[in-house]
Amino acid sequence: QDGLWVVLEGLQGGEKVVVEGFQKFAPGDKVKPRPWPDGVEGGGLPPKTGANMARDTALAALDGSLNAAVYCEGTSDIDSGGDDSGKVPTSAASSKCEDTIGKNVAKLAAGVLRCHFKLADAAFKNKPFDEETCETTDPVSHKGALDKYNQARDKLVAGSLCAATCQNGAAQDTLAASMTGTLETLNDKPYPCP
Repeated sequence: QDGLWVVLEGLQGGEKVVVEGFQKFAPGDKVKPRPWPDGVEGGGLPPKTGANMARDTALAALDGSLNAAVYCEGTSDIDSGGDDSGKVPTSAASSKCEDTIGKNVAKLAAGVLRCHFKLADAAFKNKPFDEETCETTDPVSHKGALDKYNQARDKLVAGSLCAATCQNGAAQDTLAASMTGTLETLNDKPYPCP
């Protein structure tokens, strides 16, 4: 009804239904139910917070063009009739390579977001913080988000898993730049207030 689900039967008084996060558990798992937020009229969804919008946009980027760049070796579409881009890897080694590239890009994204959060916290406390060194390369500690990504990339490229041109170091650098750029454009979403 109006784009929302209405449960008309099958529930007894006091029973609860899961309306969010259902993809995170399986039948038989124990869940910790919480009431739906107050003030949400008609059972609709609460307004998205800036952090949720940033997360959803980053996930959409991963699911879209970045997914095609990660799962690049192959000829058959992963999801020919759906919304998932990318190709089915042609070998177990290629699949492992591309899965690892995807994990590395996700870790980079998490690292860049942590730097954004640290910057906001430092600004709130009126303390200095070098966000760029945190996000990119730290010449002293070598623990910047991009440092860690580059180390994982180098380890992967040095092995024999990643044989396709679209899986080489330069292609992985392009992925890193694309993800970082996407997150930079979203930095105003978790912190929308001036």
